[in-house]
Amino acid sequence: MIETDTAKMTDETILVLARHFELYPLMTPQDAVKLLYQSEFGCGHFAPSHERAREMLDMECAVLERTKTTPKSSR
Repeated sequence: MIETDTAKMTDETILVLARHFELYPLMTPQDAVKLLYQSEFGCGHFAPSHERAREMLDMECAVLERTKTTPKSSR
């Protein structure tokens, strides 16, 4: 059972990474590690509260340049 769960997790992880590399061609290995870390542990080290996290995300989104690789849900 554990092997099956691990294999499924690995397959899903590979699909997530492949999709992100497709959407964000300038993604670095460090970005991939950050994606995996935050998907497992969240971003509590980055923002102490939901309100502050939203504030910081809004500020980051405000300065992003929209490109052809920007996911449609973000436009």
